[in-house]
Amino acid sequence: MNDEIKDEHILLSMSISVCALGTITNTASLIYFIKKGKKTLGDRLLMVLNFVDLFLCITAAILSSSMIFAPWYLYILLIAYFCVVDGTSYVTCLLSVTRAIGIASPFYRIRGKLLAIMGSILFVVMELVASLVPIFGFTYYSDFTDKIAKGRIIITLLLMTVVLCATVISAYKLTKKDVPEGTGGAARNNKKATWTVVILSTLFIVFNSIYIGTTAHLYMNLVYNVSPWFRSGAMIAIPLNSAINPIVYIVRRSDMREFFKPMIQKLSCKTQ
Repeated sequence: MNDEIKDEHILLSMSISVCALGTITNTASLIYFIKKGKKTLGDRLLMVLNFVDLFLCITAAILSSSMIFAPWYLYILLIAYFCVVDGTSYVTCLLSVTRAIGIASPFYRIRGKLLAIMGSILFVVMELVASLVPIFGFTYYSDFTDKIAKGRIIITLLLMTVVLCATVISAYKLTKKDVPEGTGGAARNNKKATWTVVILSTLFIVFNSIYIGTTAHLYMNLVYNVSPWFRSGAMIAIPLNSAINPIVYIVRRSDMREFFKPMIQKLSCKTQ
């Protein structure tokens, strides 16, 4: 019993550490995008992803702390966490699809306002369906919590499928030598940005696969008496993905590195 309590506290510390890292990295990246002047569609989607990832890390930290004490509002936090996870998955899906369209059809211009309106409507509809399915869907003897998890996991699998298809298309077009340059060399200039999105999409698929695998006992009753270390994937995998995303931007984008370089130099001077 003492070992289980010790494991729970270790996992709580790990989860909070990951969430703290994600809060720092996403806040820093969000500051860059807010201060940046002219923003492309990709920049705006990355900024939205930053914001949602930041909110996810904060929600995950609160939820991880609350699960030990099991307060009355735990279910509300759990549903909020699922909604934010859906949000990160959805924005990643939009990012990968728009980038795949941009590299496959460089002469086609995606309208940002139309994408924002249609994307918001589709996300609201998706969340409403996910909320109604637990009430009316699945078998009548299923527990309500199980139904919520099952409805959410179906959405995650669908979005993962779309991201995977868009990633394959982007990678295929990038490896071809006869990619047209498009308007103003758009395709050529966006190759590096597209590879960045391919990396983000791949990380998304990997971490969400871990998330699905470690929460199998919640939505498919496949795993019984699982250890806290196995269940830790549910609370660490997605926040870790959110924490790594801004690091990928900074490593891949020279303009972001130049933006943070003076700040890092000032901090290093103060510590010396």
